[in-house]
Amino acid sequence: MGSVIALEARFAGPISGASMNPARSLAPALVSLRLDSLWVYLTAPVLGACASVVACRCVQEPGCCCRVIQKGA
Repeated sequence: MGSVIALEARFAGPISGASMNPARSLAPALVSLRLDSLWVYLTAPVLGACASVVACRCVQEPGCCCRVIQKGA
């Protein structure tokens, strides 16, 4: 995991100006009133959490998504 963080900090940060800490991105956006990309920082965590719940249930509950995979096999 440390290598992923190092790669993001080394390459993606200078190119896009993004940070891995939402507070470090939200505070300057609010202070400078540049709110055009603020929606990404507000919706991405919620959508990611919802997707992870669905994925976790599909893995843990045998009747969830696995029926489609088992019928095809």
